[in-house]
This record gives sequence, structure tokens and C-alpha cells, in this order.
Amino acid sequence: MIEDSEMNTVIATILAIISFIGGHFYNRRKDKALFFLGLIVFWIFIVLFISIFSVLRSHAPSINITHICLIWIGIILIWICSVIITIIDSKKPKNNIPPWSIWDKIGVFLLSIFMSIIFLFMLMNYIFRDTYKSRIKESYLKEKSSHFYHTINYGGLSYPYNDLPTPPEGSGKIKGQFIYNNLPVEGIELEVYLNGKYKSNKLITNGEGMFIIKVPYGIWYINRIVTSSWKSIPEPIDFKILSTQEGSLEDYIKTPFYWRGNNGMQLNIVQNESIEPILFTIKKELHIFWPDTRINEKVTDISKSNIHWEEYPQAANYVIWIYEIKRTKMNSTTSYAPVFLKVIYNKTQMPLTELPLVQSNSKTEYQVKIFAFSSDKSLLSDSGSGFEKNVFMLNNYKISENDGRL
Repeated sequence: MIEDSEMNTVIATILAIISFIGGHFYNRRKDKALFFLGLIVFWIFIVLFISIFSVLRSHAPSINITHICLIWIGIILIWICSVIITIIDSKKPKNNIPPWSIWDKIGVFLLSIFMSIIFLFMLMNYIFRDTYKSRIKESYLKEKSSHFYHTINYGGLSYPYNDLPTPPEGSGKIKGQFIYNNLPVEGIELEVYLNGKYKSNKLITNGEGMFIIKVPYGIWYINRIVTSSWKSIPEPIDFKILSTQEGSLEDYIKTPFYWRGNNGMQLNIVQNESIEPILFTIKKELHIFWPDTRINEKVTDISKSNIHWEEYPQAANYVIWIYEIKRTKMNSTTSYAPVFLKVIYNKTQMPLTELPLVQSNSKTEYQVKIFAFSSDKSLLSDSGSGFEKNVFMLNNYKISENDGRL
């Protein structure tokens, strides 16, 4: 038979291991429980304070793994000491220890349960951490891979246009089809703006890459198409969506926003006539090597800096547009004014020394956008759009108001 004192020691030890402070409570030593609980909190606080100080001092991106290991080493040592003290106290007589009130017992129960849950959570996190991280990463990549945010503008749309009504339903059909690598694309989610005053509900392309909007017969204008997701993006690259309505080389030489003067893509929806779907071709964006916004490069030596981009398949020439970026002091608004144009033949670089530069006492920010055209002067692709994409800074220089048109 196990004596009562031995049984008390066994129970106190088990509670100490499971809940850290439960053994102290079993021994009716709430002073020891509070001491070790305060000690472990104090240790975590001290190590985090030191680690945050070192991060700020060294400009490190995050807390060093050494500090995390130090926290765990301290927790384990304090835990072991707590178990040892629990065992020692369990062997001592409890005659001189005052009895607990009902509030003491409730507090003991709640704190023990709380520490047991924390211990269980840490144990499960250790056992299943690889599986958990794998699932989180898989879920994140899946969600990220479905993002397909693109805007195709055709003109004829004025602000505000966020709360437009859906178009009236009729017997006519506006049809569009998305293709990629000459194959239809299923699962693209999009919205279509019509006649400058309507916006469709969310549409999703079917197995043939098609979407259909039912409208009354008559003249309709597509002003804008906004895509939001693609169910199964085949590869992690940037895309460009083209239709048959893009301007020619001459249009882009006049202005990079050629579509703003248009009323939109006109469609004549009539009865008893088969309307061919509007074809939207998904193509790879033209990639610019410099400026590379990811490295936040600032131009200090103009003589060694070149706007550099990839050679796009079947491209005969390129159009470079440079915009001057103007920001308010609080960055609440940003404007992009086109200030330079050049057509490039059979090259994929342009030195900054070819820009019409003038001396300036301030820093000026610019954005580069490049369009690729085929030999028949039709648009093949461009470098994409984005508020912070392909941006560089000129120190003590500025591109003159002469926009460089040929």
C-alpha cells in the first residue's frame, strides 16, 4: 500500500509537471505558485526587452532565434525548479499552513486549468508544427495564386462608378471569351461596366472561357472590365490582358492613355444575329530589369544608369513613356504626368543620358512604362501598371518639360 505522504508527493509532482503551478496549489503553497508564475513572466519580459533593444540597435528585420531559444531554456529551468520545490514541500507537514477560503480554491482551480491549457497548446504546437505550417503555407499560396487583378479600359466612364446599378435584362447577349496559350480559360471572375452607367454582377468564365451578359437589343458600349481572380493560374508570372480594341503604335505615341477620348467598345446587339464573342487574350507582361522597385534604387550616377527591359517575342519596336510622380506631403494623393516619350528600334536599353535633363535642387521621382509592338504596329504587351512599379529617383536633375516626342 502507498502511504498518504507518498501519494501526496506523487499527486503534487504530476500536477506540477502538467500545469507548472498546480503542485504548489495542491501543497497549499500559493506563495510558491505566485513566485514561480511571476518568475517565469519576469524572465520572458527581460529576454524580450533585451531582444527588442538589440533589434533596434542592429536594425535587424526580426527577433533573433537565439533570443527565442533563451526564453525556452529559461522556462524549462524554472519549470524544473518548480517541480523540485513542489516535491520538497509535499513531504513537509501542513499543520501550520492556514486553510484556504472558497476564493482561494476557485483561484487555484482557474489558474491550474489555465496553465494546463497553455502547456497542452505548446505540446500540440510542437508535435504538429510542421503540418500546421505546411497547411498555412499551402492555403496562403492557393489564395495568392488565385489573385488576378486587372483593369481593361475602353473609355466612356466617369467618376464615381463604384455603386452603379446592374444593366436591365433582355434577350440580347454580350459575349466575351478569355484565352491563354490559344486555349480557353475557365474560372476567371470579372465585372463589366456598360454604357457609362451600369455594372454587371460578378461573372465567372465557363469551360469554354466564356462569359455572357443578357441585355436588351440595341447599341451597347463596354467601358471597363475588371478581373479579380483566376481559379487556376498556371504559373507565377505577371499577365497582361489584350483584346482587339487596343490602339496602334501611333495611338500610344500620342498618349499612353489613348482610350480616354473614346466612348467605349461599341457593340450592336440585334435580334436573330449570332454575335461573335469579344476575344480577350492573356499574355505575359514585358519585364523591366531597371528600374527595379524591389531594391528601391536611387539614381546617383546618371552616366552608369540604363532603362533596361527584356526582349519581348515578335516585338519590332518599343515605346517608352516616363511619368513624373507628384505626391502630397502626407501621400494622400499621387499624380502621374507623362513627360517623356521615345520609340526604340531593335534595342532593349536606353541610357539616362539620352533624357533631356536639366539641373534641379530637389529630388524628383519618375515611373517608367514600356509598350511592345509587332511589325504591323499592333500592341503585343506592356510592362503593366502599379502605383509603385518601376520607379526611380533623380537627384539634382529633372526631365525637362519637353516630352521627347519624335
